[in-house]
Amino acid sequence: MEAFLEDVTPSISFPTTHSARNDLLVQIHKVAAAYRGKSGKIVREMIALGQLDPTVIQSFVEGYLEPRRLAAKEVLIRGINNNEFSKRINIEVVVDSLYGPIFHRMLTKHAPIDDCFVDEYVSLILNAIAVDKA
Repeated sequence: MEAFLEDVTPSISFPTTHSARNDLLVQIHKVAAAYRGKSGKIVREMIALGQLDPTVIQSFVEGYLEPRRLAAKEVLIRGINNNEFSKRINIEVVVDSLYGPIFHRMLTKHAPIDDCFVDEYVSLILNAIAVDKA
């Protein structure tokens, strides 16, 4: 787990710009790219092993998943504070919505995790939570 975290963490970090929306999109593209390769294989293996060994899934959730979710929540809160996103969103649901499709495709391999897919579903979610400027 430590070797995986050391390898993948820098490659999927969030940028910090004037736009929380852009930062989310850029970071989710980084995650998608990582999960198309060796990191995705490792994540799949950890999830599979975790189904048989509760300590593996606990280590994965606590060491990898929770810190990434916290970082995403911080960007969403920044977007709320900057009036990019609605104050009424359920941040937990939004985080699941932003990253769930990648996990789904990574685990089932029914379709690629390509850039077009990421752009389309992330835009759909971010448009749904955007503050109506009209």
